[in-house]
Amino acid sequence: MKIETRWLRSHLQGSALVALSTLWSSCGPATLEDAEPQELAGLESAVTVDHRPFTVMTYNVRQVNAEDTGLYSWTQRSPDVIKLISARNPDIFGVQEASAAAIQNDLINAFQANYDYYKPSNGSPKMIFYRRSRFGLAAGTDVQGYFSITNPYATSDACYPNASGRTAAWIKLDDKLSGRQYFLVNSHPAHGVNCGLAREKNAELIRGVITQKSLGRSVIVFGDFNSDPQNPASTNDDSIAMLEGGSPALYRSARHTGATTADTATFNSSWKSPSTNYNRLDYILVSGGDMTTSDQLIDTSEYDGISPSDHFAVMATIRPAVFNAGSTTDAQGNGTSASTRLYFADVTGDGCADKLSWNPTLLGGATQAFRGNCNGTFGPAIVHDNGGSASTGTAFYFADVNGDACADKIYWNPTFDTGHTRVYLSNCDGTFRWTNSNENGGSESAATTFYFADLTGDKCADKIYWNPTFDSGRARVYLSNCDGTFAWSNTNTDAGSSQNADAHFYFADVTGDGRADKLVWDVAADSGRTRVYASNGNGTFTFLTSHMGGSSGNPETRLYFADVNGDGHADKLFWRPDYREGRIQVYLGSATGFSGGPLMNNPGYSQSANTQYFFADLDGSGAADQIYWNYGAADGGSRAYLSRY
Repeated sequence: MKIETRWLRSHLQGSALVALSTLWSSCGPATLEDAEPQELAGLESAVTVDHRPFTVMTYNVRQVNAEDTGLYSWTQRSPDVIKLISARNPDIFGVQEASAAAIQNDLINAFQANYDYYKPSNGSPKMIFYRRSRFGLAAGTDVQGYFSITNPYATSDACYPNASGRTAAWIKLDDKLSGRQYFLVNSHPAHGVNCGLAREKNAELIRGVITQKSLGRSVIVFGDFNSDPQNPASTNDDSIAMLEGGSPALYRSARHTGATTADTATFNSSWKSPSTNYNRLDYILVSGGDMTTSDQLIDTSEYDGISPSDHFAVMATIRPAVFNAGSTTDAQGNGTSASTRLYFADVTGDGCADKLSWNPTLLGGATQAFRGNCNGTFGPAIVHDNGGSASTGTAFYFADVNGDACADKIYWNPTFDTGHTRVYLSNCDGTFRWTNSNENGGSESAATTFYFADLTGDKCADKIYWNPTFDSGRARVYLSNCDGTFAWSNTNTDAGSSQNADAHFYFADVTGDGRADKLVWDVAADSGRTRVYASNGNGTFTFLTSHMGGSSGNPETRLYFADVNGDGHADKLFWRPDYREGRIQVYLGSATGFSGGPLMNNPGYSQSANTQYFFADLDGSGAADQIYWNYGAADGGSRAYLSRY
């Protein structure tokens, strides 16, 4: 039996991949693919199949200038530059404007005990430091170097002196922990609003050296690029877009929509005198596919009342991406109508989520099921008119209420059947059978929302009722009898309630105990934070934490909660089309809540408010995959981005 890569990802999260070949040749079959799962038991500490997180910093330390005196002189700033870098303790860092021997010597003396470094032999070296215990210079020749950035101006042009002598450094590093290989570039092209051609030439040359020398290595590009797409009037060029375009695709560690602000600027225009001219000039970019960034930050620390440089240090954690960059597109059941509703749930019990579609104006309001092929694609339609509806006021839910591993269909319309929820148990083939009309927990109010999730850990989804205008906005719980009926349990008396119609409730297992926890996001409460209430296993909850990351007071924000990395903890996904240029931010879940810093998710981004996202396990890996659908797209197709876990 062959071991699939996905099995390795979910089972083998150890150290040095480079040690595997030696270890495996002495104790097992000739190839990893020929191994049985039990033969790999005990190798967790010897194998890794992905990037191991590490931190990268880029920092323009400001060259020695005659006009910099007193606190602003390099002699005074040097200890603080070193203190700032040391406090952040990056695994890799690159500096710009280190042309003076005093700067080079101070940095080398401060860090050479723990870092190796590359100092190009040119007049303006873009030095790259890397932690010796973590990274090593690649074997062989042609493993580090620099290139001159072509000066595109005539000698009479005002930009000519500025664009002269500019260089960029590159280096090939191997990760001693994982065996992964990286190609890094440190760059600093010409500044000046009218010198954009020089910056574009730099981007073109970086793209060329990546093509020529990276040779399949994961790419990290950083530096002071003197370009700000969010403030085009001040930099006026397309160099950042040129860096991001092409193959491999490069992505900024942090993206921002709209004008650069004081919080997102990396150039300290107020270094010597007050200023409101904000520019983001310093970036870390990584190649997409299997790598992304998290915990992005701009270090604005001050020492003796000033920042140590007129640029702020920029830092990010490099780590595995969550979703594959490539997607599969499925046009079945979608259409280009805003009336269409899509759902993703495993109605067949094979462990892979199926696609369900409903449009009240089509097929007499019948629901359609498209059986998942366990790879992000779906089979032909199974039309089911039992429990269909031609009313736009109807809501459907798909959840396993009887514990047979097949999601059942729940129908609710406040104007029909006295507002009872109606249950159609799954036949595990894409069809459903009428079961009952729930008298417990019905509602004739359109303001009501129902949720179905396993609160007790018995594998049967329970029913939760919330109406902001009823019962002081508390969630009301009806525990499943595991036969399609529900028994009244309680009105949640904890603080996880809301009378705000713009509030949202979610139920997902954050703590990893097999029971869905309650999450409350109210734009008007707790500064827009997500509050987590851990399940007590009986339909009640206890406050766990208030998550500051991904807070929002904007009702257009959309939050999703799903286990996207297969570790048993639901993760938090934050998206708003006008935020971070439509990129989803992922906050990984744990027993204590969510991570403080976001992970940048680049595949399947959207700046359209018509886009809908779904997260469901399409391939049976145990991790939720990302589904993107925008009914306004030309083909109306849903796109699946499979989790890499």
